[in-house]
Amino acid sequence: MRAVRLGSVGGAVLGGLAWLTVPACQSPPRVEPGRALLRLVVVDGGHPTSARLRVVGSDGVASVAPDAVELIGDCTDRVDVLTPAAVAEGARRDFREAATGRSTHFYVDGEASLTLAPGSYTVTASRGLEFREVVHDIELLAGEQRELRVEVPRWIDLPAEGWYSADGHLHVPRPDPSRDADLAAWLRAENVHVGNMLQWGNAAAFANDFQQPWAVRVR
Repeated sequence: MRAVRLGSVGGAVLGGLAWLTVPACQSPPRVEPGRALLRLVVVDGGHPTSARLRVVGSDGVASVAPDAVELIGDCTDRVDVLTPAAVAEGARRDFREAATGRSTHFYVDGEASLTLAPGSYTVTASRGLEFREVVHDIELLAGEQRELRVEVPRWIDLPAEGWYSADGHLHVPRPDPSRDADLAAWLRAENVHVGNMLQWGNAAAFANDFQQPWAVRVR
């Protein structure tokens, strides 16, 4: 799948992605001295949506938005660890690309902000296999406040042809409905229409009396 690389042209929409300077009439967050504020806004047809993002400086170091969607996962389904407090404590906001193990990504649900050192950065956005990856190069100055609006272009519309993406094997703990918003954001970011969250990943506790109080626990 071919990536779309865009130049830094202020205020212009190129291939679905544009950057805009924050208007003076707004009251944006305060910029730390000697730093720059980058606000990332993801839209689809003008409406906020989710996406997978990567922000990398010219030095190769990746940055992660502190307000990115929280990530949890894998087989932490034992009663002694699968509690809302434990899940929240174990949550993180970045992950490594499985294919390479080198690139750091994070999910945005609508928007997120990063405080960065002045310099050159590459912002990459993707939304699953039906969308083209978008790459944008930007230069941030000290004291600058920048808004980057991202709309990842679709190259094929499979639902229009009767096909819907799904993942039937997701090792993601869900101790209570409070995690649903984050799970839905992950699915939207990867353009997955149906996701099956496995509630059993550890054979020692397959009858989980935390998630199923009526079950008889088997050792």
